[in-house]
Amino acid sequence: MSIDAGIKIISGRRQVEAFIFKSGFEDKIEAVPTGSFTSDGRQVVQSLNLNNIDLWGIEFGFRYNYSDDLRLFGNLTYTRAEEEFPDGRQTAASRIPPLNGRAVFFFQAGDHLWIESFLRYALRQDRLSERDRLDPRINPQGTPDWATFNFRTGFDMNERLRIILSLENLFDKAYREHGSGLDAPGFNAALTIEKRF
Repeated sequence: MSIDAGIKIISGRRQVEAFIFKSGFEDKIEAVPTGSFTSDGRQVVQSLNLNNIDLWGIEFGFRYNYSDDLRLFGNLTYTRAEEEFPDGRQTAASRIPPLNGRAVFFFQAGDHLWIESFLRYALRQDRLSERDRLDPRINPQGTPDWATFNFRTGFDMNERLRIILSLENLFDKAYREHGSGLDAPGFNAALTIEKRF
């Protein structure tokens, strides 16, 4: 069962919005040890519908159009969740992202050329579930905060053909998104050709 509600205000060149959301999950599947082990020593688990999760959050967004060609926009999201076990015990739910968001500066440099620079960021997440603390993909002390600066520019050859140059993680920041099993790549450059049919 989920519910969300929000408000959006548009005034001239400005737009702000805020939304709240709440979800309840019953009988979440949980891996439960059976007490048995495989021949190579791995624990055998059984999947059972056991736990309940109460999740809620809020998201803010903004947009400011300085002119027809120059825009600033972004968003900020916060999520929190509690997991309840059949014995009444409560803990943080697994893999809940920390406060995160992005800010984007967009410039239409001409009829065919556009430029975009953007910041992506996430704060530290040290509110971990028991499962998170045992997951080798998650640091038991939590996931550190991070921010990346990125740049994209595109040239529209015509209505159907576009060329995009992306420069991601410009400062070669080492980071990992919370719950991910992999560190994010360092500096990355990509040239993309988009063809619409």
